[in-house]
Parts: sequence; structure tokens; C-alpha cells
Amino acid sequence: MNPSPDSPDFIDGMESPLDLPGLAEHDAAAIDALINAGWNCDSVSESCRPAAQRAVALLSLLDTPCDTSGDGLLADMTLLRIARLEAIGEDATVLCEPDIAAVDALLESRFDVDSVPTPLRDRAARSQQIFELVSPETVSLDAMSPDALIARTLSAVASEARRSESGLRFRPPADTPNIRRFHFSDLLSVAALLLIGAAVVVPVMSGVVETNRRLACSTNLMAAGLAFGQYSKDSRDSLPLASASRAGEPWWFVGRKPEHSNSANAYTVIRTGYAKLDDLACSGNPDAKRGKAPPNAFDWQSFDHVSYSPIVLFGRIDRSATGNAQSVILADRSPVVVRSFHTLTFNPFGSSFNHNERGQNVLMGDGAVVWMRSPVDAQGDNIWLPRCVEDLVARLADPGQADPITGKEVPGSAEDSHVGP
Repeated sequence: MNPSPDSPDFIDGMESPLDLPGLAEHDAAAIDALINAGWNCDSVSESCRPAAQRAVALLSLLDTPCDTSGDGLLADMTLLRIARLEAIGEDATVLCEPDIAAVDALLESRFDVDSVPTPLRDRAARSQQIFELVSPETVSLDAMSPDALIARTLSAVASEARRSESGLRFRPPADTPNIRRFHFSDLLSVAALLLIGAAVVVPVMSGVVETNRRLACSTNLMAAGLAFGQYSKDSRDSLPLASASRAGEPWWFVGRKPEHSNSANAYTVIRTGYAKLDDLACSGNPDAKRGKAPPNAFDWQSFDHVSYSPIVLFGRIDRSATGNAQSVILADRSPVVVRSFHTLTFNPFGSSFNHNERGQNVLMGDGAVVWMRSPVDAQGDNIWLPRCVEDLVARLADPGQADPITGKEVPGSAEDSHVGP
């Protein structure tokens, strides 16, 4: 129930009863008893008398006359006197030393916070906010008694405290769903998951790309096998041959003359229309040529354009396609020839660069296409080297590192598989 205008708890000119937040029950009772006793401590009961005496000592500070004209320092001086009070009774709470220094500095600067030294500026700003709760225009000793002035001052401080406390709290409406904020730790977790996922996906995708490249290469060799077989059928069982080349002649000068280029033999199936240029272009060779073959061309124009190494036909006696069904007819480009052509040492047991040295597709004499992870076949023959060079490599202290070949080496027999360039 709200107090009536006649009640001692009701203050003239205020819309709400006196509220003293933070007071203990016995302090509030002492103030009530003091007001009912007409501010006479002797008329207050003994149990409330000590607290009433401390309240009178505090409120008597406001009795000092001061000039409210000019800067209007009545409210400021009132609160300043309260703040500078060193002790009011035994249990009174006083300002700490930093706050006292901040209030002194604020007073000396005539309440200009920007003129207060930086270490005390924050405390001075908070003190000024408290001083501003009392408006000089509404407080006058002539128009209001000291008791009413005290009550109005305390009520204004309490109202501002409640307003500030409610302003610091944010409660979303009951019907608003809870929204979880995204923290930096969540970002780190997402980044870690992405890194782990990339570490798993990238190798898988790389493997998928390589598998597709290997299948496309195998398809090319199958088409080339059909072209070689059809050519052999129409040419008395002979492998494609561009020129009768003698042993001892270099065979890796692509595009120069058929007598000096073993690749011109494989290009014969393109020149004669049995195959297309795309059939002998591996996707693992970025320099491979595709599309329509140039008119009247008898060979690729550059060493780098060659994707597949055909069997070396220089100096061979048996050039029939059915001489040995398990011999190699065509293979992914030889890494031995590539490195030797550029006068670099080579690894005799390395795999083709077409498939990132993981292996090579090989077209056999019977038309089958097989995938070999090593250049050494089931019979122990290294398809990159002729037999004579294989014997030299076997005697090396480091068989994995050999000097470049010269480009004039030829197979020793029909069973000796040797491809190039």
C-alpha cells in the first residue's frame, strides 16, 4: 500500500515514497524514528539512537550556508562534503585515497574532467556524474527546508542508481530465441576441421586425377594398338616404318629426318590415316600436340611433343608385328631418353614422367595394354635400355645413377625390348 500524503514517509513534491537502497534495516528504522521524533535524538529509542546520531552528524553537514548564485555549487559542495567526511561513527564507509584525490582534482579544475590528470580522470568522471544528479536550478535553501533538500538529494541518487542498474542489464524478450555468439575458439575449431579435411581430400582428389589420366592414357594406347595392328595387316605384318635406318645412326632427333628419328616410325600411323594425332597425345605431357595433323608431316615437330616412346627399329632384323607377342611396341615416354637427351644422368629403374614417375602404360605385341610400376618386365628386361647398356648398369657401384646414353643404342635381338625417344 502506498503511503498517504499525511504519512511521514511521503515527501512533498515527489511521486514515489522515500527509498533508501543499500541501507540496513536498523539504519532505515533509525532514520524513520529520527523523522518521527522531529530530528531529536534524545526522543529516539536507545536501540536506534547510535544510528540516528550518525545520521544527524551526516545530515548536519548540509546546514552550512553557501551561495547558490554564480556557478551554482550548492549541490556540488553538498556531495563533496559527504565524500570528504573521514568518519561518521565506528562502522561508516569512507572514500578510498584514489577517489579522494580524484574529487580534489575535479574541484581544483572547476569540474572540467578534461583538465584532471590522466591517472585520475576516470574516477573524476564518475564523481562528476554523481554530482550532476542534483540540479542547482531545483535546489534552493530559500525555497526548501534542509530536511526536504536532504530527502530530495538521496532520492535522486537512488533513482539514478536504479536507472543505471537497469540500463546495464539486457534481457531479450521471452519469445526471442537464444542466439549463440560465434567466438574465436569456434573459428579455430572450424579452421582445424578445414585443414584436416583438406589433408584428407587433396590426396584423394590427386589420386582421382591421376587415375583418370592413367585410364585416358590406356585408352590412347588401345587406339594406337588397333592402328598398329591394321597397319601391320595392310603392310605384310610389318611394324610402321618411316625409313630403313642403319645401326649407329642417332634416333632421337625428332622432326629432323626419318633417318634420324625413331618417333617418325610411330608417326607413320598418323600420316597414313590409321590413327589421329590425339591418339598418341598423353594428358600427362603438357607439350603434346592434338587436333588435326599438319599436312605432309612425317614426324612431330619437337622432341617435347612426343608422348609415347615406340620400340627402337634402328638396326633390327625382325620388324614383324607378330615376332614376339610379349615384346613392347609402345610405352609412355622414356625418362631415360628425356634425361639423356639433355645430357643428364638417369635412374635406369625410374618411371615415366607422364604419370609423375608412378608407373607407365605399355602396349604389348599382342595388343594388350598393361600398367607397369617398374620398367623391368616379367622376363627381367628393362624396357628403357638395350641389353648392352643393362649389362653396363649392372656392373655400376650405384646402379640407380648412370651416365647419359648417346641416342645410338639399339636392341640386341627381337626379344630385347628397348623404346625411345
